[in-house]
Amino acid sequence: MNDPSNRIMDDRLVMLLYRLTMDYEGAAPQAEIERFGVWVGPSVSTATASGWLREEPSEQILEITPEGHEALRRELALGRTVVFGGSVPDEGPIVRTILPKIENVWQLQEGLTHEDYEPVLNAENYESVYKPVELGFPGLMHHHTTIVWGPNRDHPLAGREIDPRGYPGKYVVTVTLRRQGAPDNPKTVQMDQNFLEGDSHLHLPEGFRGERNAEGQPQFMGIHEVSSRGDLLEYTLIPNRWGRLGKVLVEIEAASFEDANNKAYRTLLPILCDLSYRYDVPLDILQINTVERTTLTHAVQKMHDYHEAMLPENPFGEGIDYSAFPLYSTFVYLYREGLNSSSVAYGFLCFFKVIEGILNVRKKRTVHGERRRYSNEKVEGALTEHFPEQFHDKKFGYVIDKMRPMRDRVAHAFLDREGPDLEDFDLLGDRVELEARLSPLRSQAREVVRVMMHNEYWSTPPFQ
Repeated sequence: MNDPSNRIMDDRLVMLLYRLTMDYEGAAPQAEIERFGVWVGPSVSTATASGWLREEPSEQILEITPEGHEALRRELALGRTVVFGGSVPDEGPIVRTILPKIENVWQLQEGLTHEDYEPVLNAENYESVYKPVELGFPGLMHHHTTIVWGPNRDHPLAGREIDPRGYPGKYVVTVTLRRQGAPDNPKTVQMDQNFLEGDSHLHLPEGFRGERNAEGQPQFMGIHEVSSRGDLLEYTLIPNRWGRLGKVLVEIEAASFEDANNKAYRTLLPILCDLSYRYDVPLDILQINTVERTTLTHAVQKMHDYHEAMLPENPFGEGIDYSAFPLYSTFVYLYREGLNSSSVAYGFLCFFKVIEGILNVRKKRTVHGERRRYSNEKVEGALTEHFPEQFHDKKFGYVIDKMRPMRDRVAHAFLDREGPDLEDFDLLGDRVELEARLSPLRSQAREVVRVMMHNEYWSTPPFQ
Protein backbone atom coordinates (compact mmCIF):
# COMPACT_ATOMS: atom_id res chain seq x y z
CA MET A 1 0.00 0.00 0.00
CA ASN A 2 1.25 3.51 -0.84
CA ASP A 3 2.47 5.67 2.03
CA PRO A 4 -0.48 8.02 2.81
CA SER A 5 1.95 10.84 3.57
CA ASN A 6 2.89 10.88 -0.12
CA ARG A 7 -0.69 10.85 -1.39
CA ILE A 8 -2.54 13.96 -2.55
CA MET A 9 -5.56 14.39 -0.30
CA ASP A 10 -9.12 14.33 -1.56
CA ASP A 11 -10.87 17.70 -1.11
CA ARG A 12 -13.22 16.17 1.44
CA LEU A 13 -10.30 15.12 3.62
CA VAL A 14 -8.81 18.60 3.44
CA MET A 15 -12.20 20.05 4.43
CA LEU A 16 -12.62 17.56 7.31
CA LEU A 17 -9.18 18.08 8.84
CA TYR A 18 -9.33 21.85 8.31
CA ARG A 19 -12.70 22.25 10.02
CA LEU A 20 -11.65 20.07 12.94
CA THR A 21 -8.48 22.14 13.33
CA MET A 22 -10.00 25.60 12.99
CA ASP A 23 -13.38 25.12 14.70
CA TYR A 24 -12.75 22.37 17.28
CA GLU A 25 -9.03 22.60 18.08
CA GLY A 26 -8.44 19.20 16.50
CA ALA A 27 -11.08 17.06 18.24
CA ALA A 28 -14.88 16.90 18.25
CA PRO A 29 -17.73 14.51 19.11
CA GLN A 30 -18.52 12.15 16.27
CA ALA A 31 -22.19 13.25 16.30
CA GLU A 32 -21.09 16.86 15.75
CA ILE A 33 -18.82 15.90 12.86
CA GLU A 34 -21.63 13.98 11.14
CA ARG A 35 -23.56 17.25 10.91
CA PHE A 36 -20.98 18.55 8.43
CA GLY A 37 -22.77 16.63 5.66
CA VAL A 38 -23.27 13.21 4.07
CA TRP A 39 -19.74 13.37 2.65
CA VAL A 40 -18.26 13.03 6.15
CA GLY A 41 -18.73 9.26 6.60
CA PRO A 42 -16.39 8.10 3.79
CA SER A 43 -13.92 10.87 4.67
CA VAL A 44 -13.74 9.81 8.32
CA SER A 45 -13.16 6.19 7.28
CA THR A 46 -10.35 7.16 4.89
CA ALA A 47 -8.73 9.53 7.39
CA THR A 48 -8.86 6.88 10.13
CA ALA A 49 -7.42 4.17 7.89
CA SER A 50 -4.64 6.56 6.82
CA GLY A 51 -3.72 7.34 10.43
CA TRP A 52 -4.83 10.97 10.27
CA LEU A 53 -7.73 10.52 12.72
CA ARG A 54 -8.12 8.40 15.83
CA GLU A 55 -11.23 7.53 17.80
CA GLU A 56 -11.71 7.64 21.54
CA PRO A 57 -14.40 4.92 21.84
CA SER A 58 -15.42 5.69 25.41
CA GLU A 59 -16.25 9.32 24.63
CA GLN A 60 -17.07 8.94 20.91
CA ILE A 61 -14.55 11.67 20.14
CA LEU A 62 -12.57 11.91 16.90
CA GLU A 63 -9.16 13.55 17.18
CA ILE A 64 -6.60 14.52 14.56
CA THR A 65 -3.31 12.68 15.02
CA PRO A 66 0.10 14.37 14.68
CA GLU A 67 0.34 12.69 11.27
CA GLY A 68 -3.01 14.27 10.36
CA HIS A 69 -1.84 17.73 11.40
CA GLU A 70 1.28 17.26 9.29
CA ALA A 71 -0.74 16.06 6.29
CA LEU A 72 -3.02 19.09 6.49
CA ARG A 73 -0.07 21.46 6.90
CA ARG A 74 1.51 19.94 3.78
CA GLU A 75 -1.68 20.33 1.73
CA LEU A 76 -2.17 23.96 2.74
CA ALA A 77 1.50 24.67 1.97
CA LEU A 78 0.81 23.43 -1.57
CA GLY A 79 -1.72 26.22 -2.04
CA ARG A 80 -4.86 24.24 -1.23
CA THR A 81 -7.54 26.59 0.09
CA VAL A 82 -10.74 25.77 1.95
CA VAL A 83 -13.74 28.09 1.82
CA PHE A 84 -17.10 27.26 3.40
CA GLY A 85 -20.42 28.28 1.90
CA GLY A 86 -19.59 27.38 -1.69
CA SER A 87 -17.22 25.13 -3.55
CA VAL A 88 -13.87 23.90 -2.23
CA PRO A 89 -11.55 26.04 -4.35
CA ASP A 90 -7.98 25.72 -5.47
CA GLU A 91 -5.63 27.85 -7.49
CA GLY A 92 -5.28 27.46 -11.23
CA PRO A 93 -5.98 29.14 -14.55
CA ILE A 94 -8.63 26.69 -15.78
CA VAL A 95 -12.05 25.56 -14.60
CA ARG A 96 -11.71 22.55 -12.32
CA THR A 97 -14.55 20.11 -11.70
CA ILE A 98 -14.75 17.99 -8.56
CA LEU A 99 -16.48 14.77 -9.62
CA PRO A 100 -18.93 12.93 -7.36
CA LYS A 101 -17.83 9.81 -5.51
CA ILE A 102 -19.97 6.78 -6.28
CA GLU A 103 -20.15 5.83 -2.60
CA ASN A 104 -21.75 9.20 -1.81
CA VAL A 105 -24.50 9.07 -4.47
CA TRP A 106 -25.35 5.39 -4.60
CA GLN A 107 -28.30 5.89 -2.22
CA LEU A 108 -30.12 7.88 -4.92
CA GLN A 109 -30.97 4.60 -6.65
CA GLU A 110 -32.56 3.09 -3.55
CA GLY A 111 -36.24 2.32 -4.10
CA LEU A 112 -36.07 2.42 -7.90
CA THR A 113 -37.93 -0.31 -9.78
CA HIS A 114 -37.39 -1.99 -13.15
CA GLU A 115 -40.11 0.32 -14.46
CA ASP A 116 -37.93 3.31 -13.58
CA TYR A 117 -35.08 1.95 -15.68
CA GLU A 118 -37.21 1.12 -18.75
CA PRO A 119 -36.86 4.58 -20.43
CA VAL A 120 -33.08 4.12 -20.37
CA LEU A 121 -33.10 0.46 -21.40
CA ASN A 122 -35.53 1.06 -24.28
CA ALA A 123 -33.70 4.11 -25.64
CA GLU A 124 -31.24 3.99 -28.49
CA ASN A 125 -27.61 3.48 -27.51
CA TYR A 126 -25.62 6.65 -26.97
CA GLU A 127 -21.88 7.10 -26.51
CA SER A 128 -21.40 9.12 -23.33
CA VAL A 129 -19.23 12.23 -23.48
CA TYR A 130 -18.06 14.94 -21.11
CA LYS A 131 -17.64 18.47 -22.37
CA PRO A 132 -18.22 21.85 -20.70
CA VAL A 133 -20.61 23.99 -22.72
CA GLU A 134 -20.70 27.76 -22.33
CA LEU A 135 -24.13 29.36 -22.56
CA GLY A 136 -23.81 33.10 -23.09
CA PHE A 137 -21.51 35.75 -21.61
CA PRO A 138 -20.26 35.48 -19.02
CA GLY A 139 -23.20 33.16 -18.94
CA LEU A 140 -23.74 29.83 -17.30
CA MET A 141 -21.25 27.05 -17.62
CA HIS A 142 -22.93 23.68 -18.01
CA HIS A 143 -20.98 20.61 -16.85
CA HIS A 144 -22.03 16.99 -16.74
CA THR A 145 -20.49 13.67 -15.84
CA THR A 146 -21.87 10.17 -16.39
CA ILE A 147 -21.20 6.91 -14.58
CA VAL A 148 -19.56 4.16 -16.66
CA TRP A 149 -21.60 1.01 -16.09
CA GLY A 150 -19.18 -1.81 -16.87
CA PRO A 151 -20.56 -4.93 -18.61
CA ASN A 152 -19.70 -7.15 -15.64
CA ARG A 153 -21.53 -5.11 -13.01
CA ASP A 154 -24.66 -6.40 -11.32
CA HIS A 155 -26.82 -3.48 -12.37
CA PRO A 156 -29.70 -2.95 -14.82
CA LEU A 157 -27.55 -0.51 -16.82
CA ALA A 158 -24.46 -2.77 -17.02
CA GLY A 159 -22.71 -2.25 -20.35
CA ARG A 160 -25.02 0.62 -21.29
CA GLU A 161 -23.73 3.90 -22.73
CA ILE A 162 -25.58 6.80 -21.12
CA ASP A 163 -27.03 9.81 -22.92
CA PRO A 164 -25.93 12.85 -20.87
CA ARG A 165 -29.04 14.75 -21.96
CA GLY A 166 -31.08 12.47 -19.70
CA TYR A 167 -34.12 10.22 -20.00
CA PRO A 168 -37.74 10.45 -18.83
CA GLY A 169 -37.78 9.67 -15.13
CA LYS A 170 -36.85 10.87 -11.64
CA TYR A 171 -34.46 13.77 -11.04
CA VAL A 172 -33.15 15.54 -7.95
CA VAL A 173 -32.50 19.26 -8.39
CA THR A 174 -30.48 21.10 -5.73
CA VAL A 175 -30.20 24.90 -5.78
CA THR A 176 -27.29 26.16 -3.68
CA LEU A 177 -27.61 29.73 -2.43
CA ARG A 178 -24.86 32.28 -1.97
CA ARG A 179 -24.77 35.05 0.61
CA GLN A 180 -23.79 38.25 -1.17
CA GLY A 181 -20.14 39.02 -0.55
CA ALA A 182 -19.35 35.45 0.54
CA PRO A 183 -16.18 33.94 -0.91
CA ASP A 184 -16.46 31.57 -3.84
CA ASN A 185 -14.04 30.29 -6.44
CA PRO A 186 -15.88 30.47 -9.77
CA LYS A 187 -13.18 28.30 -11.35
CA THR A 188 -14.16 25.36 -9.16
CA VAL A 189 -17.33 23.42 -9.95
CA GLN A 190 -18.50 20.95 -7.31
CA MET A 191 -20.44 18.15 -9.02
CA ASP A 192 -21.59 16.50 -5.77
CA GLN A 193 -24.37 18.64 -4.31
CA ASN A 194 -23.96 16.94 -0.92
CA PHE A 195 -20.56 18.55 -0.55
CA LEU A 196 -21.90 22.09 -1.05
CA GLU A 197 -23.00 24.01 2.01
CA GLY A 198 -24.44 27.26 0.71
CA ASP A 199 -25.46 30.34 2.66
CA SER A 200 -28.09 33.06 2.80
CA HIS A 201 -29.53 35.70 5.14
CA LEU A 202 -32.46 33.48 6.19
CA HIS A 203 -32.26 31.62 9.49
CA LEU A 204 -34.34 28.45 9.68
CA PRO A 205 -36.54 27.94 12.76
CA GLU A 206 -35.38 25.82 15.66
CA GLY A 207 -35.97 22.15 15.05
CA PHE A 208 -34.97 22.45 11.39
CA ARG A 209 -31.30 23.43 11.77
CA GLY A 210 -29.84 19.94 11.53
CA GLU A 211 -31.53 18.51 14.63
CA ARG A 212 -32.36 14.80 14.57
CA ASN A 213 -35.52 13.02 15.68
CA ALA A 214 -35.74 10.03 18.03
CA GLU A 215 -34.78 7.71 15.16
CA GLY A 216 -31.65 9.75 14.43
CA GLN A 217 -32.98 11.19 11.16
CA PRO A 218 -32.32 14.88 10.41
CA GLN A 219 -35.41 17.09 10.34
CA PHE A 220 -35.85 19.42 7.37
CA MET A 221 -38.32 22.19 6.69
CA GLY A 222 -40.43 21.80 3.55
CA ILE A 223 -42.46 24.09 1.29
CA HIS A 224 -45.24 22.74 -0.92
CA GLU A 225 -46.22 24.35 -4.19
CA VAL A 226 -48.67 23.39 -6.91
CA SER A 227 -47.17 23.89 -10.37
CA SER A 228 -49.05 25.39 -13.30
CA ARG A 229 -49.66 21.80 -14.48
CA GLY A 230 -51.25 20.83 -11.19
CA ASP A 231 -48.27 18.81 -9.88
CA LEU A 232 -47.59 19.02 -6.15
CA LEU A 233 -43.91 19.72 -5.53
CA GLU A 234 -42.17 19.64 -2.16
CA TYR A 235 -39.06 21.75 -1.73
CA THR A 236 -36.76 20.77 1.11
CA LEU A 237 -34.92 23.64 2.83
CA ILE A 238 -31.48 22.45 3.92
CA PRO A 239 -29.54 24.42 6.55
CA ASN A 240 -25.83 25.11 6.62
CA ARG A 241 -23.79 24.69 9.79
CA TRP A 242 -24.93 28.09 11.09
CA GLY A 243 -28.61 27.18 10.77
CA ARG A 244 -29.12 29.48 7.79
CA LEU A 245 -30.78 28.36 4.57
CA GLY A 246 -28.03 26.98 2.35
CA LYS A 247 -29.73 24.79 -0.22
CA VAL A 248 -33.16 24.03 -1.65
CA LEU A 249 -33.81 20.51 -2.96
CA VAL A 250 -36.69 19.06 -4.96
CA GLU A 251 -37.35 15.65 -6.49
CA ILE A 252 -39.12 15.94 -9.80
CA GLU A 253 -40.39 13.88 -12.74
CA ALA A 254 -38.99 15.16 -16.02
CA ALA A 255 -38.25 14.13 -19.61
CA SER A 256 -34.59 15.24 -19.58
CA PHE A 257 -32.07 17.36 -17.69
CA GLU A 258 -33.23 20.48 -19.50
CA ASP A 259 -36.84 19.73 -18.63
CA ALA A 260 -35.94 19.03 -14.97
CA ASN A 261 -34.04 22.33 -14.66
CA ASN A 262 -36.83 24.30 -16.32
CA LYS A 263 -39.55 22.78 -14.13
CA ALA A 264 -37.57 23.21 -10.92
CA TYR A 265 -36.48 26.77 -11.71
CA ARG A 266 -39.92 27.93 -12.86
CA THR A 267 -41.58 26.68 -9.69
CA LEU A 268 -38.79 27.62 -7.26
CA LEU A 269 -38.33 31.15 -8.61
CA PRO A 270 -41.63 32.53 -7.24
CA ILE A 271 -40.81 30.99 -3.83
CA LEU A 272 -37.38 32.66 -3.72
CA CYS A 273 -38.87 35.97 -4.88
CA ASP A 274 -41.64 35.74 -2.29
CA LEU A 275 -39.20 34.98 0.54
CA SER A 276 -36.96 37.82 -0.61
CA TYR A 277 -39.90 40.24 -0.48
CA ARG A 278 -41.41 39.00 2.79
CA TYR A 279 -38.16 39.17 4.76
CA ASP A 280 -36.39 41.89 2.76
CA VAL A 281 -33.24 39.86 2.04
CA PRO A 282 -31.44 39.02 -1.21
CA LEU A 283 -31.48 35.38 -2.33
CA ASP A 284 -28.74 34.74 -4.85
CA ILE A 285 -28.07 31.39 -6.53
CA LEU A 286 -24.51 30.04 -6.54
CA GLN A 287 -25.15 27.01 -8.75
CA ILE A 288 -27.73 24.40 -9.66
CA ASN A 289 -26.95 20.67 -9.40
CA THR A 290 -29.20 18.11 -11.09
CA VAL A 291 -28.92 14.32 -10.73
CA GLU A 292 -30.75 11.69 -12.75
CA ARG A 293 -31.51 8.95 -10.25
CA THR A 294 -31.53 6.02 -12.67
CA THR A 295 -28.17 6.74 -14.33
CA LEU A 296 -26.53 8.84 -11.59
CA THR A 297 -25.57 11.34 -14.29
CA HIS A 298 -24.75 14.67 -12.66
CA ALA A 299 -25.13 18.11 -14.27
CA VAL A 300 -24.19 21.54 -12.92
CA GLN A 301 -25.03 25.05 -14.02
CA LYS A 302 -22.89 27.81 -12.59
CA MET A 303 -21.86 31.31 -13.56
CA HIS A 304 -18.58 31.26 -15.46
CA ASP A 305 -15.68 33.41 -14.33
CA TYR A 306 -14.52 36.52 -16.17
CA HIS A 307 -11.09 36.66 -17.71
CA GLU A 308 -8.31 38.31 -15.74
CA ALA A 309 -6.64 41.51 -16.95
CA MET A 310 -3.21 42.99 -16.28
CA LEU A 311 -3.01 46.69 -15.43
CA PRO A 312 -0.18 48.64 -17.06
CA GLU A 313 2.10 50.65 -14.78
CA ASN A 314 0.33 53.92 -15.52
CA PRO A 315 -3.15 53.23 -16.96
CA PHE A 316 -4.33 56.88 -16.71
CA GLY A 317 -1.18 58.60 -17.93
CA GLU A 318 -0.70 62.00 -16.33
CA GLY A 319 -4.30 62.06 -15.17
CA ILE A 320 -7.74 62.18 -16.71
CA ASP A 321 -10.40 64.89 -16.86
CA TYR A 322 -13.71 63.12 -17.33
CA SER A 323 -15.48 66.40 -18.11
CA ALA A 324 -13.64 66.31 -21.45
CA PHE A 325 -15.49 63.07 -22.32
CA PRO A 326 -19.21 63.88 -22.63
CA LEU A 327 -21.41 61.16 -21.04
CA TYR A 328 -18.41 58.83 -20.74
CA SER A 329 -18.77 58.47 -16.95
CA THR A 330 -22.45 57.58 -17.35
CA PHE A 331 -21.71 55.00 -20.03
CA VAL A 332 -18.95 53.26 -18.07
CA TYR A 333 -21.19 53.31 -14.98
CA LEU A 334 -23.85 51.39 -16.93
CA TYR A 335 -21.20 49.09 -18.40
CA ARG A 336 -19.93 48.21 -14.92
CA GLU A 337 -23.49 47.62 -13.73
CA GLY A 338 -24.02 45.25 -16.66
CA LEU A 339 -20.92 43.24 -15.79
CA ASN A 340 -21.57 43.15 -12.04
CA SER A 341 -25.24 42.19 -12.15
CA SER A 342 -26.21 38.56 -11.60
CA SER A 343 -29.44 39.33 -13.47
CA VAL A 344 -29.17 38.44 -17.15
CA ALA A 345 -32.05 40.74 -18.05
CA TYR A 346 -30.69 43.75 -16.16
CA GLY A 347 -27.20 43.20 -17.57
CA PHE A 348 -28.56 43.20 -21.13
CA LEU A 349 -30.61 46.32 -20.42
CA CYS A 350 -27.54 48.17 -19.07
CA PHE A 351 -25.51 47.42 -22.19
CA PHE A 352 -28.41 48.38 -24.46
CA LYS A 353 -28.82 51.71 -22.64
CA VAL A 354 -25.18 52.49 -23.49
CA ILE A 355 -25.92 51.70 -27.15
CA GLU A 356 -28.97 53.99 -27.07
CA GLY A 357 -26.94 56.76 -25.41
CA ILE A 358 -24.20 56.63 -28.04
CA LEU A 359 -26.80 56.62 -30.83
CA ASN A 360 -28.36 59.76 -29.32
CA VAL A 361 -24.94 61.47 -29.14
CA ARG A 362 -24.38 60.67 -32.82
CA LYS A 363 -27.86 61.86 -33.76
CA LYS A 364 -27.21 65.25 -32.15
CA ARG A 365 -23.92 65.54 -34.04
CA THR A 366 -25.76 64.86 -37.28
CA VAL A 367 -28.21 67.68 -36.53
CA HIS A 368 -25.22 70.02 -36.29
CA GLY A 369 -23.91 68.83 -39.65
CA GLU A 370 -21.29 66.34 -38.43
CA ARG A 371 -21.90 62.88 -39.84
CA ARG A 372 -19.52 59.96 -39.27
CA ARG A 373 -19.58 56.45 -40.64
CA TYR A 374 -17.72 53.64 -38.89
CA SER A 375 -16.41 50.88 -41.12
CA ASN A 376 -15.56 48.62 -38.14
CA GLU A 377 -19.08 48.58 -36.68
CA LYS A 378 -19.88 45.30 -38.35
CA VAL A 379 -20.10 41.65 -37.23
CA GLU A 380 -16.90 40.30 -38.70
CA GLY A 381 -13.60 38.78 -37.60
CA ALA A 382 -13.42 37.87 -33.90
CA LEU A 383 -16.91 39.31 -33.31
CA THR A 384 -18.51 36.44 -35.24
CA GLU A 385 -17.75 34.13 -32.29
CA HIS A 386 -20.48 35.88 -30.27
CA PHE A 387 -23.20 36.06 -32.93
CA PRO A 388 -25.23 33.44 -34.83
CA GLU A 389 -24.46 33.05 -38.52
CA GLN A 390 -27.38 35.17 -39.74
CA PHE A 391 -25.67 38.23 -38.20
CA HIS A 392 -22.26 37.68 -39.80
CA ASP A 393 -21.18 40.57 -42.05
CA LYS A 394 -24.18 42.62 -40.88
CA LYS A 395 -23.77 46.21 -39.68
CA PHE A 396 -24.43 47.12 -36.07
CA GLY A 397 -27.56 49.04 -37.07
CA TYR A 398 -29.15 45.80 -38.26
CA VAL A 399 -28.11 43.97 -35.06
CA ILE A 400 -29.45 46.74 -32.81
CA ASP A 401 -32.81 46.77 -34.61
CA LYS A 402 -33.11 43.02 -34.02
CA MET A 403 -32.32 43.47 -30.31
CA ARG A 404 -34.74 46.34 -29.74
CA PRO A 405 -37.97 44.29 -29.39
CA MET A 406 -36.30 42.22 -26.67
CA ARG A 407 -35.14 45.40 -24.95
CA ASP A 408 -38.75 46.62 -24.87
CA ARG A 409 -39.97 43.33 -23.40
CA VAL A 410 -37.38 43.57 -20.62
CA ALA A 411 -37.97 47.23 -19.80
CA HIS A 412 -41.76 47.38 -20.21
CA ALA A 413 -43.33 44.25 -18.74
CA PHE A 414 -46.78 45.83 -18.19
CA LEU A 415 -46.96 48.73 -20.63
CA ASP A 416 -48.18 46.61 -23.54
CA ARG A 417 -50.59 44.58 -21.37
CA GLU A 418 -54.02 46.10 -21.05
CA GLY A 419 -57.54 44.85 -20.50
CA PRO A 420 -59.18 42.31 -18.22
CA ASP A 421 -56.84 39.48 -19.23
CA LEU A 422 -53.80 41.13 -17.58
CA GLU A 423 -54.14 38.98 -14.45
CA ASP A 424 -54.11 35.82 -16.58
CA PHE A 425 -50.84 36.68 -18.29
CA ASP A 426 -47.95 34.65 -16.88
CA LEU A 427 -45.50 37.51 -16.40
CA LEU A 428 -43.11 35.40 -14.32
CA GLY A 429 -43.10 32.60 -16.89
CA ASP A 430 -42.41 35.21 -19.53
CA ARG A 431 -39.43 36.49 -17.53
CA VAL A 432 -37.99 32.98 -17.16
CA GLU A 433 -38.25 32.48 -20.91
CA LEU A 434 -36.59 35.86 -21.43
CA GLU A 435 -33.62 34.88 -19.24
CA ALA A 436 -32.85 31.90 -21.46
CA ARG A 437 -33.02 34.05 -24.60
CA LEU A 438 -31.15 37.00 -23.10
CA SER A 439 -28.02 35.13 -22.05
CA PRO A 440 -26.44 35.26 -25.55
CA LEU A 441 -27.99 38.68 -26.26
CA ARG A 442 -26.23 40.17 -23.25
CA SER A 443 -22.94 38.93 -24.68
CA GLN A 444 -23.75 40.39 -28.09
CA ALA A 445 -24.83 43.76 -26.68
CA ARG A 446 -21.60 43.96 -24.69
CA GLU A 447 -19.49 43.34 -27.81
CA VAL A 448 -21.37 46.05 -29.71
CA VAL A 449 -20.84 48.48 -26.81
CA ARG A 450 -17.09 47.88 -26.66
CA VAL A 451 -16.61 48.69 -30.33
CA MET A 452 -18.89 51.75 -30.22
CA MET A 453 -17.28 53.09 -27.01
CA HIS A 454 -13.81 52.70 -28.49
CA ASN A 455 -14.86 54.52 -31.65
CA GLU A 456 -16.52 57.29 -29.68
CA TYR A 457 -13.78 58.06 -27.15
CA TRP A 458 -10.47 56.32 -27.76
CA SER A 459 -9.66 56.24 -31.46
CA THR A 460 -9.69 58.33 -34.58
CA PRO A 461 -12.97 57.29 -36.22
CA PRO A 462 -12.34 54.90 -39.14
CA PHE A 463 -14.55 56.70 -41.66
CA GLN A 464 -15.82 54.97 -44.76
